[in-house]
Amino acid sequence: MRRGGVSYTVDTFAALASSFPGATFALLLGYDAALQIRSWHRVDDLLRAAHFAIFERPSV
Repeated sequence: MRRGGVSYTVDTFAALASSFPGATFALLLGYDAALQIRSWHRVDDLLRAAHFAIFERPSV
């Protein structure tokens, strides 16, 4: 998926949902990234739209 300018995760999920109606998508996040999610752009919309899989990254 190519878009110009700044690309936010919430916008990517919206574009995927539009392109693939009825599909379910999951966001895979390292535990370290998940700890920072409250600072993400439109996080409340993302939390409503996405399923999350959080995992530990041993090297982080």
